[in-house]
Amino acid sequence: MSRKDDLENTIRGSYKLVSEYEDIRRLSSDPKEQARARRTVEEQQDLVRGYLAEYIPLCRRLNLPIPQDIAEIAIVVGVPLPSIAPIHLVSPESVSSPSASVTDKPAAPLTPAIDPDNVNPTKLRQAMHSSYDRPAFEILCKELGLDYHDLRGETLETKMLYLIDWHQRRRRYAQLVRKVLEDHPYLAQELQ
Repeated sequence: MSRKDDLENTIRGSYKLVSEYEDIRRLSSDPKEQARARRTVEEQQDLVRGYLAEYIPLCRRLNLPIPQDIAEIAIVVGVPLPSIAPIHLVSPESVSSPSASVTDKPAAPLTPAIDPDNVNPTKLRQAMHSSYDRPAFEILCKELGLDYHDLRGETLETKMLYLIDWHQRRRRYAQLVRKVLEDHPYLAQELQ
């Protein structure tokens, strides 16, 4: 099984769990069960966002179509689909070979020109939060020469806020923006 197929199956499976636990949360009268279901929904949505953060650039690099159901899941969990290069939306049944639904048009550049020093820090934090799960964020920190556990904050988003602040105070903000765009080039549109 290819990595693309593996990611598609994992995204679909995790999203199925989200749907099941949303039903439990909605139908249960037990506050503890509702809280447990809410936590599970949030955890699974974070996992789906992390998988999509790998899946979307993979499809773009390979010029492969994104099935309609995966695109819909991305929209529901708040992962933007890039509008700077064509995405070929197809039904899952029609994806039988790598050449399915591929257009003859050349793809647009992957990353539009962005001045990393002028990226809004709030937009960067929001984009990072939608694109990095905790393990991926820990790797980002390591690649930037920092330890995840040394960052202040309890939540992932708070730690992202302090990572941005750390880079701004040391005049290394552009380095952080470039690294995020290197990991997730589809975020370029959001950061403009």
